[in-house]
Amino acid sequence: MMVDIKKLLYFLGYCLIIISCNQSTKESMDANNKDKIKKDNSIRLSSFNERNRNYNYSNVIGKKLSTISKKQIKVLTPNLYKSWGECLKKNKDIKVFILKPGTYTDWQRVSLHPKMPKLDKEIYILSEKHYQDILDKKKLVHPYNYEESDKVYAAGFYFIDTRKFYMGGLTFYSKNVEKKGIIGTQGNLLRDDSSYNIIDYCYFKDICKTNAIVIGNSSFNKIQNCVFEQSHPSFNTDLGAISIRANRGKQSIRNEILNNEIINWNDGMGIVRQISKRDPKFDKVGSGAGTVIKNNDFYLTDIMRVKIGDEEFAYAENAIDCKQGTKSNLPEDKIRIIGNRFWGYRYTNRKYGSSGSGGSAIALHRDASNFIIEENIIFDCPVGIRISKTNPRYPDEKTENITIRNNIFYNIKDYSNFKYDGTAFYLGRGAEIEGNIIVNTPNEMIFRTPRTSLEFNSNVIINNENKYVPKYKKLEKTQDLRYLKVKKQGKERTFSCIIKQWTNPETKYFWNLPKNIDLKK
Repeated sequence: MMVDIKKLLYFLGYCLIIISCNQSTKESMDANNKDKIKKDNSIRLSSFNERNRNYNYSNVIGKKLSTISKKQIKVLTPNLYKSWGECLKKNKDIKVFILKPGTYTDWQRVSLHPKMPKLDKEIYILSEKHYQDILDKKKLVHPYNYEESDKVYAAGFYFIDTRKFYMGGLTFYSKNVEKKGIIGTQGNLLRDDSSYNIIDYCYFKDICKTNAIVIGNSSFNKIQNCVFEQSHPSFNTDLGAISIRANRGKQSIRNEILNNEIINWNDGMGIVRQISKRDPKFDKVGSGAGTVIKNNDFYLTDIMRVKIGDEEFAYAENAIDCKQGTKSNLPEDKIRIIGNRFWGYRYTNRKYGSSGSGGSAIALHRDASNFIIEENIIFDCPVGIRISKTNPRYPDEKTENITIRNNIFYNIKDYSNFKYDGTAFYLGRGAEIEGNIIVNTPNEMIFRTPRTSLEFNSNVIINNENKYVPKYKKLEKTQDLRYLKVKKQGKERTFSCIIKQWTNPETKYFWNLPKNIDLKK
């Protein structure tokens, strides 16, 4: 058989070209992968604070407002109408209500319910200053810091089956209700499919009788850039600034709590689980899937604390108290508590503090499942994160699938001589605990259920007293990085972040953190 040398040479040349192209493609892919890895590392080591700043929705709102015709804009003054009901009925074609400075509390709450005409459009209710600052693209001033001549006082809102409302630049302080002899402001509701609403740059002061905002059977709402402040300890029964809940068969999903400051509340916020004594259909056991709690400040000031001898207590409970979560394991359904700052909590003095608490920054119990807690900073508290064991009263409920990663616990102290004070993690159930930095804390962990699986991996523990060493029967993936004394040159650093972002911004410093370790993305 004769071989055509010319064809053979052509064939071999073609093979060499293919091999060369493949090699070139592989090298290109490798280079791209290296670039991707380099980029990922760059993101991973980026500024902790910048990573957790939320997208500026005011830019989006400003663009929308700039496209609305003047015929759809109404300027309001306090004497123009007697109520919000009258205002909305007489202005059915209006989309933007601009409130001149003054007191609108006699108008009662912005109340939309089935008896009101249906509003299937976006509605904006803004203070005049907030409106102008957004349009002019100025740095937005928070109503907490407005001059009196710019303030707009409103009674609140009561939404049922209401969507696409934006309320911004308002001060909710009406002194229209009384509790325990103290005059305060009525709470606010987003109920029964009141979804896609935005409450932005508002100030809520001294809310009585109910939570400042209850989100019930409603989804996709944003509560952002607000200040919630209580100034009287005796307000603090079992109420919080923001309460998310859903009845049996209902859900309150994908709600976002972003960039707020929550000051001196008994419970800063929570996802509620409650069994009705009247009718199971009123059981609050619905899903809170996809809730995001991000970049908020939760704290107590001196008015919420009391010293008794050498111990210190609080007229309050927790910053975040969740009894409900989701049973879905889908990533998008996880409840995320990310990039928040917590401080000032103490073991409860029950004279004013309702049912009582150990003062943990975050408490998960009952059926609070599928949570991711990451990149938070917890300091000046007796307990960092508490996960309770199964309650014998509710044997079918379970707190599970909890991930706690890349948080800082700093100066978690023993304030009340309670046996669990000074503990970063107080665990009644297992969890995945990874990559956290724990500094100047007597106990890194107390684990009450040794039979439950626990992953405690790659956590950095510095200058802890180590007075309690738990004995685990089943401890998985244990790789602690323990620095009992960090003194060597180049082995430590100072970490800082901005706290009290709306009321009185200041820089908080954290000393002796490891220089070669940063919080992961």
